[in-house]
Amino acid sequence: MHDMTLRNAVSNIRHKLSKTMEQNDAMEEEPRAESKNKHNHHEDPDIVRNIPNLKTVSWMKQFTWTVWKNKIVLTRRPIALTFLIISGILSALLSWSVGQDADDSIYPEFSECGTWDPSFVESFESIEDWEERDKVQLSLNDQWRSALPVAFMSLGPCLNAIIFFVFVHNEMHSQLFGVLRSLGLRDSVYWASWYVPFTIIACINSLLAAITCQFLTGNVYESVYFGGVFTSMFLLQVALIPSVFFVAALCGTRRKALANFIIFLILCSAWIPFLVQNSQSMPPSPYDYQWKNEMPKGLFWHYTSTLSIRQDYSWQDTFNWTSHYEDPFATYPPSQYTACNTPLLSEFQGTYPKPENGEERDNVQPEEIFVGCYSAASWSVKIWHADDVVARIAMFFFPYFHFHNIWGHFAGYTSLPDNKFTSAEASLSAGELAIKALPTSTINPLLAFDSKLAPQGSTFVLDRYDVYNWDWENPTSVCPSKNLGNYGFCQDYFNDCMYVKDPGPMQSTPSTNDIFGFLILLSAGYLLLAAYFAQVVPGLNGRGEPFYFPFLPSYWFGKRGEQQDGAHDESQFGVGVQVDNVKKNYGNFEALKGVSFHMAAGEVTALLGHNGAGKTTLSNILCCNIGASSGKIRVFEQDIGKDQFAIRQMVGLCKQDDYLWPTLSAREHLELFAGLRGVTKDKMEAVVSKWLCSVDLEEVQLQYASAYSGGMKRRLSLALATIGDRPLIILDEPTTGMDPVSRRFVWRHIDEIKDGKVILLTTHAMEEADLLADEVAIIRDGELAAFGSPLQLKSEHGTALQFSLLVDQDKVEDAAAYIETFFSSAKDSIEVDSSKPGSITLKILSMTDDEKADGVHAHTLSDFVAWLDGDESPVKEYGFSNSSLEEVFLAVTGTHSQTTETNQEDDDTVPDLEEGEASDTEMQSPMATFEPKISFANQTITIFVDMWKRSWIGRGAIVNYVIYSLFVVGCLLFGFGVANSYDPTALFGVVVMLTSLILTSITGPVYSDKTEGLLYLMQSQGLLSRAYVAGISLYGFSVYLVYGLIILGGLYGTSMFREPIECPFAEDQWGYYREICEVDNWEKPWGAVPNQYLSYLNFDDQIEGQYVTLRVSRSPGGFGMIAAIIICFALTGVGAVLSTAFLPGYRIPLVFTMLFILVASFWPTIDARVPSEYDYRLCQNMTDPEQLCRSTLSANNTAA
Repeated sequence: MHDMTLRNAVSNIRHKLSKTMEQNDAMEEEPRAESKNKHNHHEDPDIVRNIPNLKTVSWMKQFTWTVWKNKIVLTRRPIALTFLIISGILSALLSWSVGQDADDSIYPEFSECGTWDPSFVESFESIEDWEERDKVQLSLNDQWRSALPVAFMSLGPCLNAIIFFVFVHNEMHSQLFGVLRSLGLRDSVYWASWYVPFTIIACINSLLAAITCQFLTGNVYESVYFGGVFTSMFLLQVALIPSVFFVAALCGTRRKALANFIIFLILCSAWIPFLVQNSQSMPPSPYDYQWKNEMPKGLFWHYTSTLSIRQDYSWQDTFNWTSHYEDPFATYPPSQYTACNTPLLSEFQGTYPKPENGEERDNVQPEEIFVGCYSAASWSVKIWHADDVVARIAMFFFPYFHFHNIWGHFAGYTSLPDNKFTSAEASLSAGELAIKALPTSTINPLLAFDSKLAPQGSTFVLDRYDVYNWDWENPTSVCPSKNLGNYGFCQDYFNDCMYVKDPGPMQSTPSTNDIFGFLILLSAGYLLLAAYFAQVVPGLNGRGEPFYFPFLPSYWFGKRGEQQDGAHDESQFGVGVQVDNVKKNYGNFEALKGVSFHMAAGEVTALLGHNGAGKTTLSNILCCNIGASSGKIRVFEQDIGKDQFAIRQMVGLCKQDDYLWPTLSAREHLELFAGLRGVTKDKMEAVVSKWLCSVDLEEVQLQYASAYSGGMKRRLSLALATIGDRPLIILDEPTTGMDPVSRRFVWRHIDEIKDGKVILLTTHAMEEADLLADEVAIIRDGELAAFGSPLQLKSEHGTALQFSLLVDQDKVEDAAAYIETFFSSAKDSIEVDSSKPGSITLKILSMTDDEKADGVHAHTLSDFVAWLDGDESPVKEYGFSNSSLEEVFLAVTGTHSQTTETNQEDDDTVPDLEEGEASDTEMQSPMATFEPKISFANQTITIFVDMWKRSWIGRGAIVNYVIYSLFVVGCLLFGFGVANSYDPTALFGVVVMLTSLILTSITGPVYSDKTEGLLYLMQSQGLLSRAYVAGISLYGFSVYLVYGLIILGGLYGTSMFREPIECPFAEDQWGYYREICEVDNWEKPWGAVPNQYLSYLNFDDQIEGQYVTLRVSRSPGGFGMIAAIIICFALTGVGAVLSTAFLPGYRIPLVFTMLFILVASFWPTIDARVPSEYDYRLCQNMTDPEQLCRSTLSANNTAA
């Protein structure tokens, strides 16, 4: 007899047929409920009516649990949390450092217009010391006019926004957002759960920043009320929070390179209003009292008037002007100051040329002329009143633009002495603030004479229409006659008088309170956009909705139609999950080809198939992670294609990979999932403790998930999928990587929770499927190849159960006859062979657990085994054999013969020991002579090649190519765009920044290797640390070199590095010979810059009786200079890589690296300048010709 008697084997079969599971010797056998054949499920009315009645977890309960989770995630990042709280203090201090006026600043007396008193203008001009002149301020807060202090004030909220983005994007990218959605979490709950704690942090941050400002010296900080500072900082962050939600939703689960680029864009976005404002503004200067200009005045308005103070020189003949120009330090001739008005006109008059000597100039009405006190508009006021609607809309969506507007109101109102910005001023527009801030409540109307274009003190957006008076015979002007009325117009202001756009007090601009409302509106708008795009383009975080889903009534009012459709399925199959002709296509590839089967409640259905057969695809469709191309799936009478939310509330999912929060413990994970599935607090402790015990995690329940082994993470993932009493449990290879003991814990856990639930188990372990499954579905190349109970599949596709009986030869016929009589009720299901002497072979062709079905029943088989063991049996010995589920799988999938051949080939490779050969113990083990070949050079080259492949080869490199191609194009546009600029060095930081940002593409993979443990894994496999450093250094040098050649070599090919050319001399329309660059037959060389002159200097010398003009221009260096820069760039790049790549962390050092690149790129350009005109005059005197200029006199240098 065998060690395991046939009775025990048949007993195991009976347990299988009656749905009980054999546990380990230490585990107690538990009876299992009988399962029915799939064609007879409708016979049990209790099963038919066992439809789960799920209680929907309320919005507030989901919100409470997700906020609890987010609180834990935030508090376990203490460095990031600390910075989030104190960044407002740091930004306030930075703003104060650049925004305070010098201690020795001079503030003159202000007139009732808010301008310098006219008498002071003359005294200002008499100051010969230029350093003393620089101390004189046009108004208070002049350091704020450039908006640099505001940009620094917004830097803290900007960095906070980046950290907010990192927290949310980490969940989006790691698919934890999809895990929460699979729990039935509402999207609105998810966004609100992050919005609320971030808003609380923003409130604390803004409160500390506002308190800090109260202790800072400076007119703005001392004059603006506490609530204004706090509200501006707080609402800026309130608007930024949903904006980063929006970009995180757009980024989704895409590559980290895109997320790094978005972080860079967020960092740059804080400076966009500052840069645009300064490119479109011209801050006022003392010379505005002599010459007016129409440009916006920066962050806030500028108090001025139409009164001009002119310095008229005495033009006596005795003054030697030639010697004056030869000596740059010579004093001007005697002068006197006169006052006159420069009128402002209506837009019509300011753009309508009138004959200079005609009556139209004399007939301009007072309603179209302004003379007196006004405020020149700030840049933001111009944006609100500009004709460019697109620019205004684009700026509106920048929260920083509104932040600049608010602080423009603060700085503008307090720019005159004794003004305090309080809550009362917050309701006033910029124009109203400008009037209210004036020293007197009313402006002397006599200053306006009888002009009636606009009230005194109005804020004007100015412009100028250029009138080209080349027609000397019929000159025109837009200005009124100088003799009109008694205005005292200036003599030289009658060619291009400025005009007023939208004349009036400018009360239509938004007030501070209005801007607060805009920020709140932006917050709501971006929050809606984030929620929208998270559902339309969820990436790997679930199935997306159609782009028009907000317009579907079913989205708002539910999808409860077609409930009668389930009646047919219920009567045929009972309640459970019905998969009906489901197909899934990925382009031309068919992952599923019309799969249909049914899973009943209380049963485990094992889904088997080779890799790529479609198992995970079907699992993802069932849990609403992806949608089917066609077909229908009903889960407990709910159509999966019509109500994702209802389905997700029924599903518990354990994916192939472990999606866990690294800073949450096992208990916290289980509490979160149980709470989101409706487990009440009074039952929480018992349920969580039971689940921890069931998966053997009690002893490590308080450890962070990041510290768990692979098997522990799988057990936790299984527990998370099954907690909360969900009726459909999907387990995708739950025991992968587990040891045998852990697998048995999992098997017992599945057996304990299966009652009343549909469990879908995908696995490659046939023992597991054979032990747990009530039904088995085998998928082959996307098609359902077989479906049935393990016993049925073994009967249909496996070999028969065969008994071999040893009997005395004279009793063979009697024993065979008895056996045929014993199985007479199933004689078609057996075969008896007694042809061999002394032995009988009995084959059981089919077995069943149904009394009415054909086949040998388990009870009959059990009685037969009892007869074999009895004393009356003539059988002396017996044995049996049966097919395994693995054999069935190989037979169904068509891989049995292939596997057999492979095994035979493998067997042939192992030679048998012949007589006389040494045994294994006598042979020397190969491991004993193994010498690891760890080569520094080989490892360095391997790291170098691997880095290139990861970042620049394959589909994953597309993002890098797109980003850095944009940088190259931007650099080329810069080279062409600034070629005619007087001083492009101030903008050269753009090129430095675009070139230096390649550092992030080099360090990004290194940060990723460290955080994901790949670096540790490589080191554990023998990677030499110095080889890794050398490989990274070599890779960094090569990337810097290639990128430098592309971007700087391309820059060298632009107009910026071309020799300026002279335009040809030609006769103009008036008969004069001069340089004309628009001559039709002149072919300008491609990219050349005509007449790129920085200065024009006249010599007293003559050549052939003609005066000489020296033209000074830049002369570009050769390509050798660029090549040297590229080589130095690549060499220093290695140091940049090594100094940043091994900083601890990932996102935070990456953000600070980007910030450092921005600062280092633009800071040197602050002091950079081209030599002044005084320096070029030294060329005229030829005192330093080699260092400052290069002069060449030729025929083209002579004037006509």
